[in-house]
Amino acid sequence: MKFIYILVLSCGLLAAHAQDTCSYRLEGTVADHDNGDALAFAILLIEPDGKQATADSLGRFEVSNLCQGKKTVTVRHFGCHDLQKVIFINQPLTTLNVWLDHSTHQMEEVVISDHRLSGETGQSVARLEKMELLVRRGMNLGQTVESLDGVSLLQTGSNISKPMVHGMHSNRLLILNNEIRQEGQQWGAEHAPEIDPMLAERIELVKGASTVKYGPEAIAGVMLIAPAPLPSVPSSDLDLFSGYQSNGHQYTQSAKLSGKLNKVLPIAYRLQGTLKRGGTLHTPDYKLANTAMRELNYSWALGYQRDRWQTELFYSRFTTDIGIFSGAHLGNTTDLVRAYSRPNIPDTAQFSYDINRPYQSINHELLKASFQTRLGNLNTLKINLSRQFNRRFEYDRDLARNDSIAALNNPELQYFLTTYLLDVEYKLHHHNHFDGSIGIQGLYQFNTFRGRQFVPNFFQRGFSLFAVERYHWSDYYAEVGARYDVRDFDVYRSTAQGVRNDRRTYQRPTLSLGLNRRKNQLDLGVHIANAWRAPAVNELYSNGLHHGSATIEVGNQNLGTERVWHGSLSLAYEHPLIDFEVNPHFNRFANYISLVPSGQNTLTIRGAFPTYQYVEQAATIYGVDAHAKASLSESLKINLQCLVVRGVDSNTKQWLVLQPADRYRAALLWQQKNTSVTLGVSWVAQQTRYPEQITLVQQNGQILTLNDFAPPPKDYTLLDLQWNWSIKKRGEPVVVSLSVNNLLNRRYRDYLNRFRYFSDEIGRNVQIKLSVPLNLRSK
Repeated sequence: MKFIYILVLSCGLLAAHAQDTCSYRLEGTVADHDNGDALAFAILLIEPDGKQATADSLGRFEVSNLCQGKKTVTVRHFGCHDLQKVIFINQPLTTLNVWLDHSTHQMEEVVISDHRLSGETGQSVARLEKMELLVRRGMNLGQTVESLDGVSLLQTGSNISKPMVHGMHSNRLLILNNEIRQEGQQWGAEHAPEIDPMLAERIELVKGASTVKYGPEAIAGVMLIAPAPLPSVPSSDLDLFSGYQSNGHQYTQSAKLSGKLNKVLPIAYRLQGTLKRGGTLHTPDYKLANTAMRELNYSWALGYQRDRWQTELFYSRFTTDIGIFSGAHLGNTTDLVRAYSRPNIPDTAQFSYDINRPYQSINHELLKASFQTRLGNLNTLKINLSRQFNRRFEYDRDLARNDSIAALNNPELQYFLTTYLLDVEYKLHHHNHFDGSIGIQGLYQFNTFRGRQFVPNFFQRGFSLFAVERYHWSDYYAEVGARYDVRDFDVYRSTAQGVRNDRRTYQRPTLSLGLNRRKNQLDLGVHIANAWRAPAVNELYSNGLHHGSATIEVGNQNLGTERVWHGSLSLAYEHPLIDFEVNPHFNRFANYISLVPSGQNTLTIRGAFPTYQYVEQAATIYGVDAHAKASLSESLKINLQCLVVRGVDSNTKQWLVLQPADRYRAALLWQQKNTSVTLGVSWVAQQTRYPEQITLVQQNGQILTLNDFAPPPKDYTLLDLQWNWSIKKRGEPVVVSLSVNNLLNRRYRDYLNRFRYFSDEIGRNVQIKLSVPLNLRSK
């Protein structure tokens, strides 16, 4: 009996000891190493206990019932490399704060990521982070992202630019502004994205048709423009920016106030505004008449979050008036032909901040409501509902001949585009090695016009269903994605017989497959996708004078669905002394739709203009973009970058029009403490791969021959110099930047500028910028 009593007592003591040693607790936070932002829903694995936890929306986590001893903690978050840390549990409560790196390749102001964003496996991703965006403030969106790998600019004059990726732009490059796909009048080559980059804290470019969850228009890739997240703790911060550029004497002022109220009313907020005004631009030899611009943008956001859910309301308004270079609008065909061959124009313009005809006036509004909740430990549901309103007015060079109508000074082209979007995404985690997402998207859009009909009224309805599944094992990451889209158009055209209603429906699947192996410093990825795009309304029905680009454009109602097979490789290597990334890509199109010069000039009552028309071709676009960085010493680095694109008609073997010429850049970067100096040289080759004569075989067997108006301009070399100084103030950087573009005031023209027929590019441009953060209330 005594033996049994001692045995029971011993077992009780052992059980109590075991219970005591397995009652330890681990808690802490997961944050971004670069900016300190909380990384919501990061996953933690604790071995050998086999415990798993997920951080909440504020990046906080807690793990209970841990046993005493040595633990290996693995932390994972999309967009970051896994972090593995060894800790010892020997106290009732252990605190662990984790900062995850993006392991980025930095090239001057550009950070090129060697990881895959949000699990988009097999694709090359380029990123501009907060610090890089600070020194690029004051530029428009196209100029801001121009130095990213694979990006060139399609321009109309010097104030209008839109990004081109791998030789594709507009309806083949999807732009997401604060998670909402940008829906403006982006179909025009001179219709720049109506987005204020001053609001962005991060811009990411995923190249290639891999992002099936975003839509069929993402053939070239997806550009993600993300503002800073709303503050998660009580605070009040004010960011001020002031900038000046010498060419055009342009001034930019911007301010952003963000914070969070007290615990009684835990509402986070952000207010932001930008004012920009510029005058007449000039080339090295003459001024460009009527190239002034003005811009006024503002936005606000309110957010409320709890442990498992959060909601946000966001509104932005972008307004701008842009003068169109009057030298591109000529009165007769003789003057137009003379302009094609004339190297320079007389310097008769005077500097002015006035904007005269012709010009554009644009207003874009975005209202977004979002809701996100965590279901269980790992799964999340997110819903975005948005409304966009885009108003575009285009004013011709000359007023109406009727005096009473001319007195009204109305725009000749007036377009009103309203878009409603619904995005629902459910992210789920099935197993330690599996995760994915499914979602639906809805679109309802209508466009109306007043004045002269260029693009008719239309309604567009869309529905999409997508699913993405990812699998991770050892050093490998695989992803498969599928999407099905339906697009339905009702187009109302004014004809001699009255209003005609054309109904068109397009529907097809999109498939995507990616595979990566990441081992040590090497990352190798491959991606294959089959994507498509419905022809846009302007490609089908545009007809007449497009004064903003000084062209006559003619649509083609026989255009079919554009289909493409996409393939790409990504090879990235990272080492303290050298790192590089090489990204070859290949796109094979059926029914590639392009706007090509007809070789004909059309004389109208408003002047003489070159005529373009939409055609479809079997086309192949391929090339490579690459960058490399080498450390010559502790403070001296050299950066190299190249972009090569080839576009060819697969049937006739002729080159495609408006493909970027080969571009190379080298930059020497010196950095010590808070100061950096960069000397860069860029060389753009002459575009020799262009069709001197475009031969197309029509569906009826008839052969159509088209010509360009003038040969491409010569190659050019540009020097630029940049000095940056920054210092931390309460954890935020005060930045002073001085840069000089076209340092030698070189005279040149660029093949991708639609006004290259009429004028040179702008000359030397000195820019001075100051960014100051102010902490109004301590966090």
